[in-house]
Amino acid sequence: MKKLLLLLLFSVSAFAQPNIGEPITVVVCDQDEYTMNGATFVDLTVNNTIVLNGLSPDEYSVSYYETEQYAVNGTNAIENPQAAYVSNGQSIFIKVAQIGQPANFAIAYFSIVINIIPIINNPTALVRCNEALPNDFMTSFDLTTKDNEITGDCIGCSVEYFWSENNSLIDNPTNFTNYTNPQVLNVKVTSVNGCEAYTTLTIKVLPLPLYMGMPDLYSCNGIFDLTQNNNLYDSSFIITHYATLEDALNNVNPFPNPTTYSSQNGIVFVRVAIPAPNPNEPVCSQIYEQQLVVNNLEVEGIASVGNDIVITLNSSETYLYTISSAPTSAELISQNSNIFTDMPFGSYTFVIQNSCGNIVTITFDHILTAPLGETTQTFTEGETLANLEVEGENIQWYATETGDNLLNIETLLVDGAIYYASQTIDGVESTQRLGVTVTKVLGLDNDTIPGLSYFPNPVKNTFTVTNSNTIDDISVYNTLGQLVLTTAINSTEGTIDFSAFNNGIYFIKVTAGKNQQTIKVVKQ
Repeated sequence: MKKLLLLLLFSVSAFAQPNIGEPITVVVCDQDEYTMNGATFVDLTVNNTIVLNGLSPDEYSVSYYETEQYAVNGTNAIENPQAAYVSNGQSIFIKVAQIGQPANFAIAYFSIVINIIPIINNPTALVRCNEALPNDFMTSFDLTTKDNEITGDCIGCSVEYFWSENNSLIDNPTNFTNYTNPQVLNVKVTSVNGCEAYTTLTIKVLPLPLYMGMPDLYSCNGIFDLTQNNNLYDSSFIITHYATLEDALNNVNPFPNPTTYSSQNGIVFVRVAIPAPNPNEPVCSQIYEQQLVVNNLEVEGIASVGNDIVITLNSSETYLYTISSAPTSAELISQNSNIFTDMPFGSYTFVIQNSCGNIVTITFDHILTAPLGETTQTFTEGETLANLEVEGENIQWYATETGDNLLNIETLLVDGAIYYASQTIDGVESTQRLGVTVTKVLGLDNDTIPGLSYFPNPVKNTFTVTNSNTIDDISVYNTLGQLVLTTAINSTEGTIDFSAFNNGIYFIKVTAGKNQQTIKVVKQ
């Protein structure tokens, strides 16, 4: 219903009371500096157009009063209705009067409702550890974990987060990645009645401890001081030791006496943590494996590598290696290195001692081994033994694994053949030979000399080769790649007499300038 006051006017002339609209209740939030006193500055003129109800503002005036009597008398009007200081629940009287006919007026009233802005808390910083090394001080934050801390007892309040630079809304607050460290964000809290309060949230990334190494620990009796590697890290770090990875990750069940830990060969887990700057921030840590070695001296292997002797033990501790007997030309020496270089070939006895005083004695026959290399290799047409890759000294090639069937280094490679290489050091040739199986990359009859032709094939007596350009020479090889015959041609046509050759397969290598081609020929 309209809140209108009907006035009886008596004068010589009769006046019509203006037909005004019903003003609305003005609802605002207490946004001034005194946010809890239920009073603030309000723009009353939001009701001007409503109460004029179509009347021309050029013909009718609108004024506001704190009491009905003031409105009737037209006295003590509110001087600045655009920013009137009023209280919650206060009634304001509004008067519409005809300009030039002040006795022609109507009065209505409306209420003021001032809602209290939400009471919120300034949150503590949201702090996380760097996710992984290296430390880049960037990570993902769930900002909403701070909602309850910020809103406190504000029932039904909603929280929004904004970039501080341009105050734009962060649309995915559950997965926000910082780009500076620390970073400050703006926060807006809205109550159920639409009133807003503001604060800021600082997010920060703490570093992980850098990895400084975790060398193996050794023990002679199975009792380990797990703290031996602690001095590799900052003295302020918290270092604890655990039997399982799960315990280390959860920081539960640390070893109570890490300086006297009993164990066989195995591992324990070390948690290296940086103390938190304050109790509200996380402790950033890394988990490392610590290898434990009970120093039982065991020789895993001894081998000749060229003219060197290499001894391999079961751990990487420092050992003392002593030659107690050796060939006459070898010196009896002691050293910490497990590699004895340039040793004469023959029988040796080594005495090895570890830091626990354990000693082991081994005897070894130092013989020259085969050269090193891939046992299967490829080649292209026209390549020879010189093109195979083998590592050793004074390499010599053979057609068989044993025996004296020596091959020339210029022996032409044959697809599918196996060639055997030995090496010679200090006048001693290895009895072991490296077998290398070769595979031709292209087919034997692939033409590499344009214009080359040959006939007949199979051949009994004379084999003829012609070419559009000069043929320099022709060579004949058997299936082992051994050279049987070579002859200079220096003409566009050449012949080979096969009549004295045994029946079988031969390879004809034709050279013309920089080009070569190998031909497979059958002798009948």
